[in-house]
Amino acid sequence: TILARDKEVIAVWLVPTPNGRMAYLSKNSAWLPNDIEYINKITTHLKKISKSASVISKNSKNSDFALIDDIFRYCSTKFKSRLEKLKKDIKMGQEKSHNYVISFIDYASISVSEIDTMKKSKIYSLCNKFYDKVKKDSEDSTFHPKFLGHIKKVGSYIGSVREIIACARKEKYKLLFSNIQVCRMPPIIIDDQPIFSWKRRWADDSDYKHFTDK
Repeated sequence: TILARDKEVIAVWLVPTPNGRMAYLSKNSAWLPNDIEYINKITTHLKKISKSASVISKNSKNSDFALIDDIFRYCSTKFKSRLEKLKKDIKMGQEKSHNYVISFIDYASISVSEIDTMKKSKIYSLCNKFYDKVKKDSEDSTFHPKFLGHIKKVGSYIGSVREIIACARKEKYKLLFSNIQVCRMPPIIIDDQPIFSWKRRWADDSDYKHFTDK
């Protein structure tokens, strides 16, 4: 998630080494200078966070903030796109008095007029917490899947970053993160790749259903 700046696809393959891990990165477009700079920064931040392990100090917190800031800056295009979709949902939902939208507004203690001026980091955090809350309440079927999906996507980055930081701080992963090496693979660029439905693979609908149920 944190490696995709916009609509590109990034594949990650972790291979154990005697002293840590080798991370092979593959992309479906060319590696740009800012991509390389970003990957180097993220690698450095994770090494610093891991070396401080469970000791929380001013320097370790600075590394946390630096990691979050660099991720938000690099992924800003995707953030903006996802946030705009959510804003549209909220504004339209309030106008139509959709209960699931009102529920989110009440939880976040915000008004529609404030959305455009709110700190983005606050919105990301609210969405992450709200989605976790709704997910735990499996009996709540009042939320529109599309709206809940937008909530999830907006909050996914801050959720992922928190999990990465927590993982990097664990003593058992210290060797992995503090000695991680990164190898960028040559880009795999496929133009005009056709996309076919799996349903066309079988003439019999029952065969297709059997495949999807596996």
